[in-house]
Amino acid sequence: MLRAMMDVKGPFPRKMLKKGIFAEKHFEDDANMSFALLEEDPVTKMPVRRLIPNPTVKNSFAQLLSRSEGDRSRVAALADLLDRMMALDPEKRIDPDAALRHPFVRDYVPKKKGAAGGAGAGAAAGE
Repeated sequence: MLRAMMDVKGPFPRKMLKKGIFAEKHFEDDANMSFALLEEDPVTKMPVRRLIPNPTVKNSFAQLLSRSEGDRSRVAALADLLDRMMALDPEKRIDPDAALRHPFVRDYVPKKKGAAGGAGAGAAAGE
């Protein structure tokens, strides 16, 4: 899972890894904070620990989602929301209130008809 996250978001911030209680299990304490990938050796079938010194971004959410059919603007909005939600640094992640105001949620989640406050309540609240 960590490898998949780094494939999309790049390496974890060093400061964040230093605070992690399990970081030493998955990352080396070297200059690059190399990722330790556990794989099975194809010949011996034994576990092998391979170091990946500088994980690079391979796919963005937009690239992964563009493989599916659908509305481009909707896919772009979802990719943006996922990008913000999955920021590796917790301090940079989108907060729940901002996520609910994000265009993907705001524009594509059906609004309840006849609910108290109606459609005008959000506009009056400055949304």
